[in-house]
Amino acid sequence: MWLMGASAAAPEFVSTLTRLLQFDDVPVQESALWAVWGLGRSAATPEILSSLARLLGHERAPVRRSVTSVMKHLAVPATQEIVSVLARMLDRDDTSSLESAVDGVSAVGPSVATPEVIFSLARLLAHNDAAVRQLATDTVGHLGAAATMPAILPALTRAKKLSQNPKTC
Repeated sequence: MWLMGASAAAPEFVSTLTRLLQFDDVPVQESALWAVWGLGRSAATPEILSSLARLLGHERAPVRRSVTSVMKHLAVPATQEIVSVLARMLDRDDTSSLESAVDGVSAVGPSVATPEVIFSLARLLAHNDAAVRQLATDTVGHLGAAATMPAILPALTRAKKLSQNPKTC
């Protein structure tokens, strides 16, 4: 299937891949994800992007890692659905979801720097856990200048102070 390339992105094939991505079976989802990867940017249809957004919030980290790899390869745009999933992931407190969110932001790039995402990052920059603050800082780094909204600058300053001396803030 990997050798098919963009010419295999016929509507029927994309429709089949979309159905496979929706299966509640991780090996089937993984195979479909790699088929999408093999198709390249021609597979970035609204249906596939919607399926990727859904799988981005998957409960299993390996599936999320595969999704972010495919997203990066396809250079997916920041659809509202993808932004919403990433913002929800940034609102979770478990490190695995936060790591996946960082990967997702990195895959999509600065176009994901919406107020929804920036406010979630600002909250994480003030988190008590240094590892969570570091993940948030990494995410802001992936966003670059797109992250320079008023809410983020004071949060970055506070996170830096917390990292230097956690007892003074």
